[in-house]
Amino acid sequence: MASWTPPTHRAVSVAGAIIGLAIGTPTFAKDAPKPMPVAITATSPIAIPDNIDGLARDEVKTANPLDLLYSYGNNDERVTLYIYRATNPNAALWFERADSVLAYVFKSRGLGAATTISQVTSEGASEANGLTRAYALSGAYKSTALAIVEVNRWMVKIRSTSKALDVPGQQARVAKAVAALAATGPVGKPHPLTLPETCPDADAEMSLGELITGEVIAKPKPEDMLMAGLVLSVHGSQVSGAPDSLAASPSNFCRAKLQDNTPFAALYRSKDNEAKGWTMLLADSGRSLSSVPLIALDENANGARAMLTIDALDQTSAVMLLKGIADPNIALEFGGQALSGGPAQGLVSVAYGTNNIAIASPPSN
Repeated sequence: MASWTPPTHRAVSVAGAIIGLAIGTPTFAKDAPKPMPVAITATSPIAIPDNIDGLARDEVKTANPLDLLYSYGNNDERVTLYIYRATNPNAALWFERADSVLAYVFKSRGLGAATTISQVTSEGASEANGLTRAYALSGAYKSTALAIVEVNRWMVKIRSTSKALDVPGQQARVAKAVAALAATGPVGKPHPLTLPETCPDADAEMSLGELITGEVIAKPKPEDMLMAGLVLSVHGSQVSGAPDSLAASPSNFCRAKLQDNTPFAALYRSKDNEAKGWTMLLADSGRSLSSVPLIALDENANGARAMLTIDALDQTSAVMLLKGIADPNIALEFGGQALSGGPAQGLVSVAYGTNNIAIASPPSN
């Protein structure tokens, strides 16, 4: 099977990355694609509080305006806000991811009984727009908690850990943190706080025939690259939460199986999915991978039929074109690159909210 590694790509395991942590005119580059210049005008929809439950803000990380971190308190009593413009912006989807990662990370650190998952409503929201739960801990810390809230298609993740508070106290602290999330403007209707059901067994895994046709095209044709760019523009709107997307209509999708049942990724497919495309949410990063079917310009041609995309916070990029749908288990190798937070080195890229397609020449070797 042919293979191609994108320029400067280094395979990084998803687990390692987490634990360590109207169409515009296409442009063609002669060399390996460089990060697409993106005019970032979106800003956090939250006015950042100076303190939460008496804990003062002591750390701010704002290197990426689409991926912010604010920390409160000290090593004994810590609340952290992560504010990011997520792909597939649905609080239930990303809460499930964050809760799975939390359970994995704290498993060896005395994770105890968990409360039931409950809904929360932040200031200005007309209905519940987030989920939360707390856990007991054994050892130096007594409790930890998680909440994820959607505010105007941004995610706000709240993490709180305490040496002094029991579980009810921790729940009260997180409730105060949610109450402190003052919106900078009107809060739009959130996406449904529901998860897709599990796919039927017959649809949960890729068939052998699908995997065989998922061969990588080492040197894509210009017409395939252009088609990828056109389809990528539509895909970008889906990733951003279009009406029929995974985020907006989760009941139209189902959760499929990954080979090793990794807690660091969740694989989803449309229930009406003749083309067999898929989207994979990566840990609790707000980033995702997708395999997107392409429109065949010539049914008899041996051209591209699908692309693998890295869906970052600012843009979606096709990192390879294939003769068939990508195997999601093999595609996981790109998880580390997506989670690194750096710009994806792709063949074709489109910034969310634009129709500006950037197309780069494939490598010559």
